[in-house]
Amino acid sequence: MYIQPGMALVAQRFPHTHHGIYAGVVNDTPSVIHYNKTNGRKAKVELTPFREFQRGARCWVDNYGYTDTGLKLSLTKAASRIGEQEYDLFTNNCEHFASECVTGESQSRQVAGFVAGAVAGAVVMGVAWAVGAAIKKRRQK
Repeated sequence: MYIQPGMALVAQRFPHTHHGIYAGVVNDTPSVIHYNKTNGRKAKVELTPFREFQRGARCWVDNYGYTDTGLKLSLTKAASRIGEQEYDLFTNNCEHFASECVTGESQSRQVAGFVAGAVAGAVVMGVAWAVGAAIKKRRQK
């Protein structure tokens, strides 16, 4: 499979991944539409050269099960959001942007995983605290 305009790209940027929509070759340069944050300024949806999106990281196509019509639509959606500055880590990050362009649903597996991990951690800590308190109370008797 080769990369086609409208496909969602993922770049590994430890410890997270960065997401964007491949825009094809623009002005003789492979380009990506994505939330871009440089020089400490507010993140903004921009069309940038692929190498700027990649930043030397390993990249791959996020497999959403593409159709020709879907590719055109996702590229159109991504292009319509160029200039947007509504980035929010938990509700509108680069992965939300890419998934919404491709599927129509704003989702982030990274955020969902983080939230699930935080909830599980809180449960474990709560249980540990309760067990510790019970042991302490028993020792005091």
